[in-house]
Amino acid sequence: MSSSSAYIASVQSTSGHYAKVGYNYNITFNTLDYIQNYNDYSVIIGWTTHPIPDPISLGAFVGSTIDLTSIGQVTTGYGNFSAEVFIDPAKFSITTVTTYILTAAVTSIVGASLETSVRFVNTTIIIEPQSSAHTAVHCEPKVPALNVQ
Repeated sequence: MSSSSAYIASVQSTSGHYAKVGYNYNITFNTLDYIQNYNDYSVIIGWTTHPIPDPISLGAFVGSTIDLTSIGQVTTGYGNFSAEVFIDPAKFSITTVTTYILTAAVTSIVGASLETSVRFVNTTIIIEPQSSAHTAVHCEPKVPALNVQ
């Protein structure tokens, strides 16, 4: 008997506003079906201001980790799910609106042989400093997005 599950294929920002230093920011992981069991266990979030992502590097610094077990997303189906990342003031010492590349290193176990893997997916996120004139424009209440899964 065979079974299938999905794996994290990409990450994106779907909030429609800038991230802000000192606050949580919502990111969305998109998943694709896979013919074997595919379990994603954790995501290590790295950041860089370099304009081109390195396919095998987390970037300039590690920002946080996401434990997929604790949020019930180890085994998923095709679709997407969201998680929050904290934009830590100790790590983001910016004074102007800055474009960052978020790189997510996804740790996984695949198939009956329990093969381990690490995959890198990334997206661009614009971050504004803690005290910015843009605050009133970009920190409006979120409107729930329609997620078709």
